[in-house]
Amino acid sequence: MTKPFLTVAMATYDDFDGVYFSIQAHRLLQDSSDCEFIVLDNNPDSEHGKTTREFIQGIAHNERIRYIPFTESKGTTQTRERLFKEAEGQYVLVTDPHVLVQANGLHRLKEFLRNSDPEMQKNLFTGPLLYDGMNYVATHFECLFRDQMEGAWATAWKHPDGTLVVTSQSPQGTVQMRPLHPEGLGDWVATDISWPGHEKALMDRGYKVAGMDSNDPPFEIPAQGLGLFCSSKEHWLGFNPDFRMFGGEECYIHRKYRAAGRQALCLPFLKWVHRFGRVGGPKYPLTMEGKVRNYILGYRELGLDPEPIRKHFVDEIKVPQQRYDMIAADPVNFTPYVAPKQPQVDAIGTSNLGHPLPVSAQNLGQVAEFLLKNPRDLDQHINAFMRWTLDCDTAVEITKRRESTAFLLAALGRKACQGKCNRESCDKSQCKQTAELYSWQEEGDTLLGILQEHVKIHEGRPLSYTVTMADLTEPVQEIPEADFLFLDTRHTGERLLTELNLYSPMIRKRIMVHDTALYGVIGDGNTKGLWWAIKSFLAENLEWFVAEHNDAQYGMTVLSRVPEDRPKDETKPWPKTDKEGKPCGCGTNLKAWLKKIGIEATPNCSCNARAKVMDSMGVQWNKDNIETILDWLNEEATKRSLGSLFFRPAVKLVVQRAIAKAEKDEANGLCG
Repeated sequence: MTKPFLTVAMATYDDFDGVYFSIQAHRLLQDSSDCEFIVLDNNPDSEHGKTTREFIQGIAHNERIRYIPFTESKGTTQTRERLFKEAEGQYVLVTDPHVLVQANGLHRLKEFLRNSDPEMQKNLFTGPLLYDGMNYVATHFECLFRDQMEGAWATAWKHPDGTLVVTSQSPQGTVQMRPLHPEGLGDWVATDISWPGHEKALMDRGYKVAGMDSNDPPFEIPAQGLGLFCSSKEHWLGFNPDFRMFGGEECYIHRKYRAAGRQALCLPFLKWVHRFGRVGGPKYPLTMEGKVRNYILGYRELGLDPEPIRKHFVDEIKVPQQRYDMIAADPVNFTPYVAPKQPQVDAIGTSNLGHPLPVSAQNLGQVAEFLLKNPRDLDQHINAFMRWTLDCDTAVEITKRRESTAFLLAALGRKACQGKCNRESCDKSQCKQTAELYSWQEEGDTLLGILQEHVKIHEGRPLSYTVTMADLTEPVQEIPEADFLFLDTRHTGERLLTELNLYSPMIRKRIMVHDTALYGVIGDGNTKGLWWAIKSFLAENLEWFVAEHNDAQYGMTVLSRVPEDRPKDETKPWPKTDKEGKPCGCGTNLKAWLKKIGIEATPNCSCNARAKVMDSMGVQWNKDNIETILDWLNEEATKRSLGSLFFRPAVKLVVQRAIAKAEKDEANGLCG
């Protein structure tokens, strides 16, 4: 069988309806001669997956079409990459499984590609997105960050003189214009056209929407959504092999083509519609941390300054700077948290504080499931709440958040443990006695009343729930004896040390502290951090130790005095600090040396994250990886246009001095 000229390929994840109608529309309305179809299923064992497989196999006897299960990586990037590897066509048209192509689009695409010169064939091709009304298009993406994504839909206009311009709304509410440019360059020019209704006003002045006429010539664009794109298989440049999940592909792949001397072109005859609405939302894994990770990887690959990523996610979306630094320190090996799928529990209305309420929940377990689906800042730690209270009868929480109350009640209210805790300290005969939660709560949310009602009708282990609304500006002075304590109050080292010393005599087993990653080194208000408090407490209370630490969602640390909890290898999750609680170590020393010669780390510099890595990894690691450190410094010098001043032997001497000082400080007990 001769190889096809064009492969039409799509990757799907639980979207049988999209696959069905897209494939059938191609077969029914397009010229599919000299084409093959590929459907790559990223969740083949689901009900959607099984139905999709049956559909494809059912038509494969009279259509050149293949169904390929793919489970090696979840998300939108590596699935698309696999499509190019599987394709047999000379060209590959990748679409989402819920995209329809304008009538005759495939035929015109094949004719265009066949008649193009060899250099033209190396470009990346796409078409205008038709909106649902079919009377307006988005010709491209402007590469700016908005709503956790780089890329905003935009429409190019053809000026009466034939030049292409892009419009945006000025601060005064009028239209401003600049030339359409692949890198978004050019000055904005103000107009007197009001933004509301500007489309008609522009048309009245002789402007036309670029690409609405399918016979318009192709034009270069900055980027476009990847619901539809086409490339020669031979000249496909590929996505970053470390991309995972969703995010980072748009703008990245278009820049990659430009960096190779090619173009991203909009073909007006290749219009497409995209089903954006989806009942229940997308089914594939989708996390903000995953997006940040991919964007950092893409920017680094292309040698771009990652400041736009940090500015959007930290300054605008409010991802904690320390969390961003953790991702940036090692994005390849960073694993974003993905919450497990939970049964549907719908909200009816909102609480007095504006948070969604699980009014339809039938029990405490469903309340917890609902909170996992509507996360704030504790949901990623629910497993820790469950695991570390398994052998506990009494718990105390002093907290700012309603979520911890719900998770603790769900954990304490489990039925008899039946010996599953595997701890010598667990008195199995007492598992069915009433479990007690004493809560000092600063967030007076309506959910607390719902929890009280569920406690009354709870069918598992009997529960007692006592809540006291409190202003946590000052520590709670007296708490009852308990097995477990959860602390989430004020995030300064002095406050935490006071709380640990005050409460630890009353706690028989464990203390869980929130926000230890975010405020570990430096506390709120530039005070001593939480690590200073924990280290000071452990130094004076030798029966206590760190049983677990997790950097996810601002950080969670579990202290324990139960011998069975002690990890095989001592856990020290904190970075090195001096006696005043300030960072110290190889990285901190290096920053100080560089500052002396006029090279100072800016607040958002990636060098800060790398300095933390150098501090935390210790002297020997820095000695073993000195060439890597020099590569980091060379990269930063290039970003600052100081590459010509980077003399590797001289810089190596500075790094060695920083390491030597750290080694001496540790030996003298000044850093640890």
